[in-house]
Amino acid sequence: MINTAPAESFDRSGRPIVFKSNQQLAFEIGRSVGRVSRMLSSLFDAGLITTQDSGNYKRYPIRNGDGKITDGCGIDLRILIVRYAELDELVRQVRAQKKAADAALRRYRGALRNARYALSAARLSEDCLSRIGARIDRVSNIVGIAGKASSRVLRRATVFWSG
Repeated sequence: MINTAPAESFDRSGRPIVFKSNQQLAFEIGRSVGRVSRMLSSLFDAGLITTQDSGNYKRYPIRNGDGKITDGCGIDLRILIVRYAELDELVRQVRAQKKAADAALRRYRGALRNARYALSAARLSEDCLSRIGARIDRVSNIVGIAGKASSRVLRRATVFWSG
């Protein structure tokens, strides 16, 4: 949202206020109108934005005679801008955690695939093959849906098969 607010949309005091509708914001950031509405509600509930609503809930600037914005009804981004560095660091941390989780998921799936392939290619007795296969299935069942498992569980399962 900060990137969609041009400098001329700030009022005379320099307050960054977004006057765009949810539909226009959705178009500009490539999300649905419903998603934009939920994002704005989340930001408002977290205290990161405030709104100056009009009586009909429309957003619009109030301009003086020479076209400069003097006031308006819209989304006030001052808090979001002041806390930008803090929020940016949180985003970086979440992205790093997501990257680590994705790497653990890839390693887990590769180790599982390799273990099953090695089991199918092994020349062992039927009893031994069934016990090893049952153990692989048990670990796989403990992990459950790999995409929803924690990185810690995936790492432990990967070590089990790789070790």
